[in-house]
This record gives sequence, structure tokens and C-alpha cells, in this order.
Amino acid sequence: VSGFFDPLGSGALPGTLGLELSAQRLAWALGGSGRLVRGPAEVSAAGSVAEGPRVVLDSLRVSLPDATATGSLDFDLESGQLHAPLDLEISDLSALDGLARVGLEGQGRFDVDVRLPALGGRVEIGIAGRLSGSALNLPVAGTLVGRRTMIDAKVVVDPVSGLTVEPLRISGDRADVSGRVVMPAGFDRLRVTAVAEMPDGSPLGAALGLPVSGPVMADARLDGPARDPGVTATVTFDRVNAGGIPLTGVALSGGLENLASGLNGTVRLSAEAPGGPLEASTDLRLADSRLELGALTARNAVTRVDGRLSVLLAGAPLAGNLAVRIDDAGPWLAAAGLEGSGEGTAALDFTPTGDSQFLAAKLNVANFRVVPPGGAAIFAADITADVDVADLLSAPILDARMEADDVRGPAADLRGLTLVARGPLDDVALTVETGGLLLGAPTELA
Repeated sequence: VSGFFDPLGSGALPGTLGLELSAQRLAWALGGSGRLVRGPAEVSAAGSVAEGPRVVLDSLRVSLPDATATGSLDFDLESGQLHAPLDLEISDLSALDGLARVGLEGQGRFDVDVRLPALGGRVEIGIAGRLSGSALNLPVAGTLVGRRTMIDAKVVVDPVSGLTVEPLRISGDRADVSGRVVMPAGFDRLRVTAVAEMPDGSPLGAALGLPVSGPVMADARLDGPARDPGVTATVTFDRVNAGGIPLTGVALSGGLENLASGLNGTVRLSAEAPGGPLEASTDLRLADSRLELGALTARNAVTRVDGRLSVLLAGAPLAGNLAVRIDDAGPWLAAAGLEGSGEGTAALDFTPTGDSQFLAAKLNVANFRVVPPGGAAIFAADITADVDVADLLSAPILDARMEADDVRGPAADLRGLTLVARGPLDDVALTVETGGLLLGAPTELA
């Protein structure tokens, strides 16, 4: 530490002062901020001392490994009141992760207004600034943060009540978020309430692996140990395409525990789907880099799906099975632009083979009728199919057999039809066997 004090008269006050301080080793772990506030650190200041006594620093600079603050300070030693408007630059936002624990990356520049109402330990901080090159390394939630994001917040640290951030507003090119953060005294518990709006939900859809269009809104509450809280949330989507199924008015809600150590809980979905309102739910558990979806069920007036799935966080391959029952295929055909009817069941088994995906499917359909656009109706009394697909996601290889009885259509009345398809999709070998009336004449075809 070095510096000077130059009194203006014969007494101790007033006068001018200067200060230089450097610390090679510095530890400050309040509220998990130890990564940001650490050595080596340097402080330089210049100003004056007035009657009161009162310290006024016209020039103040604090340098840390990942942050620099410059500005001024006014401190009344008798009342304990302090005011310091500062310009804060953080070169590595990951230094805040001990406090925020959200996987922040990038840089930030902020106007910071620090106030001490007294020397009782309470600190009030106003923050307004922007993040650049920013990213949030959290699944799904990371889509809320764009490369440029604005932040406006008031932070209060109090020895009795702990840490409070209210109001908190985050706005960017992707989303607007408002909320409140509370960490009671001891900083071992976290409570967060937040509302987020995304005018365009497509970035969120990319993270979920589903085509999403239109606006998205989310309402969430985090509560629990600061390092491992739980969350209850509701997310609404305008339009979602799930596996080719168009859904509108989608609402996803649930409660999840242990976000950091072992995510688990129940998730529910409601939406408008072909065939009427759809309700779905699953028990969700995250373990060993896999997302386990147990007790998976979805149903509406004409459809029911039951099963379980195990999904790698990195994506495919899947493991698990689904059982599907459709009592009326009409609404689903209408969603594809076709007219028709029918009923049936399907059993889907997903098996990982190394990094590849294997799918085995069995289908049974009865009283199937379809009318192509501008065409005539095609009918089949019964259809059965066994379909195996190897390497489903990269270079699919097909091994499928379909049998249909009592097939009728334009100029055809067939007692049966058998179709076998084998080989890669870009070079499938087809075998067809059928017999009956074709163009009014008895026909056997192989």
C-alpha cells in the first residue's frame, strides 16, 4: 500500500489524498463470487477529504483478473453512507458462475451504482448494461440468450435478509425475461421467479429437436439448495410439429427436482392435435448423460400412445418402445391432406446398435380407406406389416414386408397384395405378389 495525504491547512482536515494498493493473493467468497473477486488485484484512487469527515474520490480504479471498474466514490464516515457510480467491464462472464451457476460465457459492460445506506453491512447496487458474445450453457434455457443481451437489475445484499435481485430484466434479440432472485442469509438457498417471452420460438425448437413456430411464453420458479435447486414451470407454444404431427396451442408444464445432480420429475403436455385435444405426460429422470422418459402416455379421442424412451443428451440413438392405438385414422389422414378412415395398432421398438439407430415396427390396420387428392378411393380390409430399419438416422437400410387383404381401388379388386422391400433407401429392391381382377380381367402378378 502506498499513498499520500496533503492537508490544506494546519489541522488534519480538509486535504487531498492519493492511494495505490496491490494484492497478489485475495480471497472473497461471499455469495459464490470468489472466482470474480480474486487476486492479483490493484486499486488506485485520487480525491479529497472534507469536514464530516467525508472522503470524495474523483478517480477510482479497481482491476481484477477478469474485471475492471472505474468511476468515483463519495463516503460520509460519520453516517456510513456511501455512493459510488462505476463503469464495470467483465472480460470473462464465466467468472460469475459461482454466483449465478448458469454457465454464462462472453463479456459484459455495465453502469453500476453502489450505495451503502449505513455501515450495517447492507449494500444496494443498481446494474444496467449489455452482454456481448454471450452464451448460456444450459439445455433449452440457453436459447433465451442471444449474442447481444441487455440487463437491468437492482441487487441488494443484506446481512439479515441475504441477496435480492429485484427488479431483474433481461432483453435481447431472442427473448425478454423479467423476474426476481432471492438468496436468504447464508447464500445456501436459491429462489427465482421468472417470466420469458420469445417472439420467435424456432431457436427453442432447435434445442428441443422439434420444429417450433410462432411465439413462446414461459413462467418458471426455481427453489431449493443454491447448487441444486428444483423448478416448476409452464411453457406455451403457438405451433409445434412433433414427428410430423401438427400441434397447436401447446402447453408444457411440470415440476423437476435436483437440476444439477440428477434431474427428475413429471412433465405434462396439452395441445390441439388431429382428432381433438391431446393430453400427455411422462416421468422424467436424467442419469449418466441419458434422459429417461418413463410412464410415457399420450391420448386424445381417437389415439393412445404408451411406452418408455431413453434419450442420449447428445441426441440419438434412442432406446425404448411405444405402443400406439388409433381408433379412427380419419383426423390423421386429414392432417396430411387426405380423406379416409380406418383403425389399427402399432408397436415400435427403438434399439441402439453402437452409434446407430435400429427400429423395429409392427402394424395392424383394419377397414382402411383413403382418397388421394383428385383420385378415387382405395380400400383394404386388413393390412399387416413388419418393418425393420437399420442405421435409421444416417443411411437407412430397409427390410419390410406388408400384406393386405381384399384390396379394392380404381379398376382393381384384389384378394390380396404382398409387398417386400429390402435394401438401402436409395436402392430398394421391391417384390410384389397379387392376384384378383385388374382392369376387369383375372390377373396373377409376381
